[in-house]
Amino acid sequence: NWMKRDERAALHSFLEIRQNVSQASRYSFKIDGRKVDFASCMELPPRPKILMSLLGKFLAWLGDWYFIWSLITNLKLDKRRRGSPDFYLMDPPHKMGGNNA
Repeated sequence: NWMKRDERAALHSFLEIRQNVSQASRYSFKIDGRKVDFASCMELPPRPKILMSLLGKFLAWLGDWYFIWSLITNLKLDKRRRGSPDFYLMDPPHKMGGNNA
């Protein structure tokens, strides 16, 4: 066992405690009369600007086309022939088990 006997007993007694829990708002609760607010931990990152959102959708759309992967593969082979150190790129989806043909 990875826990000592006294640690297991302390954990067991902690888990046995029945506390009165009620939800006050989306991220705040009352636990035995104490207010606990998790709102500061639940902030979402800001939404991307419209241009970045469109760019992301465009790049995702390009990734679905086989000829783009073929172009990348040909560039990879060309860089490999020239001895470029940054020739590593992903294989096209059909080699990775994707369903794009």
